[in-house]
Amino acid sequence: MIPVQMSWTPHPYRGAFAIVDDTDGATLESVRLVYDFLAAAGLRTTKTVWAFAPDSRCGRPPLPDSALRGVTLDEAAYRDYCAGLARQGFELALHGASAGNNSRARTVAAFDRLERELGVRSPVYLSHAKNVENLYWQQRAIAGGPLRSLMNVLAAGHQCSGEDPGSRYFWGDVCRERVQFLRLFRTPRINTLGVNPSMPYFETAKPYVRGWFTITDRRLEECTSPEALAMLSHENGLCLTRQHLSRFAEPGPRGVTVEFEQAMRRLRGAPDVWSATAGAVLERLSLLQGVVLAYRDSNLWIVNLNDAPVDGLQLVMGERPRPQPQSRSVGLAYHDGVTVIDRLPPRSIVYLDCSAPLFIADRNAVELDAALHGEWRFGHGTCRLNFGHSPWHVAGRTVAAAAFELEFTGGAGDVHAMSRASDAELTRLFFGHAALVVRRIAREGESLDLHRGAKRSRFELAESRP
Repeated sequence: MIPVQMSWTPHPYRGAFAIVDDTDGATLESVRLVYDFLAAAGLRTTKTVWAFAPDSRCGRPPLPDSALRGVTLDEAAYRDYCAGLARQGFELALHGASAGNNSRARTVAAFDRLERELGVRSPVYLSHAKNVENLYWQQRAIAGGPLRSLMNVLAAGHQCSGEDPGSRYFWGDVCRERVQFLRLFRTPRINTLGVNPSMPYFETAKPYVRGWFTITDRRLEECTSPEALAMLSHENGLCLTRQHLSRFAEPGPRGVTVEFEQAMRRLRGAPDVWSATAGAVLERLSLLQGVVLAYRDSNLWIVNLNDAPVDGLQLVMGERPRPQPQSRSVGLAYHDGVTVIDRLPPRSIVYLDCSAPLFIADRNAVELDAALHGEWRFGHGTCRLNFGHSPWHVAGRTVAAAAFELEFTGGAGDVHAMSRASDAELTRLFFGHAALVVRRIAREGESLDLHRGAKRSRFELAESRP
């Protein structure tokens, strides 16, 4: 039998790495030093920003004023610099409208400012600390069950209401319309995808968020070690890590710390690892959730359920498939055990013929019956595939020959959600996150929260010295 496995990364990459830069505590000077270095190195990250200076405290009850520290787009020079970063390919994403609590009107104004003044519409959003407008935050991070009860205890006394239509901080409908991906949990695992393979995922109990994702909370030096980068390539993994990059700014001719320079050199020097923005890797993951491998004996159909093309699709398989007229039109190549399809068109079917029966254990695979019919059940519905020569009548519906049909459940069709995290996966994510927080409490006295408190960077400390 010929084993086949679909790789989510585009050709020629085997793993991926993305940095989300938390803007807490940043200054224009520290941002400029770090991002001038990144631009020169040819690396691109996701930089979070605050659109406005805070006009209220953060949280209810409020956190210390240290949670409000950081430069905002109200500063013209910083705004111009960020606009330049966007033109260079860096991704800008909101970290809330400001570091303080933000009303609905203020949140909408923040999205408008990014679009109007910087020409940016980012698919990614990261909530800040305990801002009252945060969606499904604190005890609402878990939809139900015993973990929800535990969260009620851990998050007691703090209130967030961004998903409550009765709150002046409500912006759930805005999030559903203008945000594709929102961060929830943190994990100590370097391979973020290894612990959260369903990301970005949709939860019907949290309908205002189209796609949740997890971030890795580890030191940048650990995430970019040669062993870590080799692991990402071997596991077809992704390290999606949050860092406070302004902490790596250092006054002097180099502008950044030695540790940061070495970490970026290792990342840039890993040829099999795709370094991209958070939005790019999450959009790729989302696309691959809509690619199905349907097979019968030695026959393989690759189905793109998306309304967008999939470029550089890789199938790791033990032999070169026999070329077919249809496969030539999409650009088919074979490199060192990997079949590469240059471009899988939107809502298309590509057929490949192999010399022996196939074995596919991929989560996006379905074995067809003798009539070449199959049902693939994804997280929020069913895809029915018919590669026979006549219509297929099933479940009160008719699927035409050489065609497929999608049926969504639970309101997921409006956002075309293909992925759902299992209860076991969510439980692992919760306990991994809780372990991080407990360790930090023991080390630093941090209160239990979905957000890590900001520290002052070396650059800030140097500025504060007499």
